[in-house]
Amino acid sequence: MKNFTDDITLKEAAEIANMNETAFCRFFKSTTLKTFTQFLNEVRIGYACKLLLHEDLHIAAVGYESGLKNISYFNRVYKASQGITPQQYQRKHGN
Repeated sequence: MKNFTDDITLKEAAEIANMNETAFCRFFKSTTLKTFTQFLNEVRIGYACKLLLHEDLHIAAVGYESGLKNISYFNRVYKASQGITPQQYQRKHGN
């Protein structure tokens, strides 16, 4: 959890858990009911929401600080998760 803003690959996560990638994916999904990527993106989007509310950062910087380094991917993942774009979220909450 403390490294969610870093570039984390499935291979690295599996190695840390001392498992191969397939076993790690199966274990992770059975435990969390989400894929590793879904879980990681949810954590990152939650952090992005906090930054959008409490920090005076450009949306691209929020994406980068959240661990989603590509702005178009950040916008796509954010909208899929929250139903609105990061910019709409900021406007809705008065930033």
